[in-house]
Amino acid sequence: MDRIGIDQELVNPGTYWQRLPLLGAGRATAAMKLNDYLGEQLWDHRDRLHGVAAVDFTDLDAAVKELTRVRDLGFRAFFLYTEYGHPPGGVSPGHTTWDRVWAAATDLGMLAVIHTGNTEGDFDGWANVDWNAPNSSGFGGLLRLANSQRMPNAQRLLDAILFGGVFARHPTLTVLVEEMWHGWLPWYVRRMDATTQPNPILGPWPYELTAGEFLRRNVRLTPLPGFGDGYGLDVLAELPEMIVFSSDYPHLEGNADPITLYGAALDELDAELRSQFLGENIAACFTRMGDPLR
Repeated sequence: MDRIGIDQELVNPGTYWQRLPLLGAGRATAAMKLNDYLGEQLWDHRDRLHGVAAVDFTDLDAAVKELTRVRDLGFRAFFLYTEYGHPPGGVSPGHTTWDRVWAAATDLGMLAVIHTGNTEGDFDGWANVDWNAPNSSGFGGLLRLANSQRMPNAQRLLDAILFGGVFARHPTLTVLVEEMWHGWLPWYVRRMDATTQPNPILGPWPYELTAGEFLRRNVRLTPLPGFGDGYGLDVLAELPEMIVFSSDYPHLEGNADPITLYGAALDELDAELRSQFLGENIAACFTRMGDPLR
């Protein structure tokens, strides 16, 4: 971090969090133990390394208690996820019963993180592509099919929060989308904006901000340069407030020298846009919750 010039890091949990749904009634306790483990590893550097918590949302009151507990361990974010394409705990995060979670998140100065690894889909029927048949796409094709479904599930989470009025009720909330690529983002913002225009069928839009304005204010995304997503910097020019830097190190699609990986495209940004991308965009999200990064 010192060599590259990174002051602060959000540290995602390891893939152990993906096993939590298999534990049934023990998942909440397991999540707490796993958060304890990550917190212990980061404790000596908690002024710079901030954990991302795995939280069980089957009990929203218990989830709020866990957010409060892990904040004391130095965590500054938590995973928001789908369960086989369905909302966690079977209740949409846009429902008002989730307001206790969003209020806690903003009071505690924590981001909600949608990561490509926690947007699993429902593949009933769809995955039956006879992948093992002669001249079929093989196991690699099956994996590609699975990965192709991540983005729609991330959009469903955002749609639920957006059209459930969460961003209107919790204006300082930030949802950070990680490793979802970027080419879809400008289209998505424009499309959501179009849905909020007054319409004889849909009726009036009830909020002062349009859907696109909510997204630009409350959502941030990270490029995935290790997988060739450097063109996220092109999206930065169109949506300068939404794109934030990430190295994804030491994951296999990350890079130990991310500044060099971005290369000339990063060098060609004007100073203001470069500063926004490399730190100001995400730092401002913590600041507006009243708990800025040191």
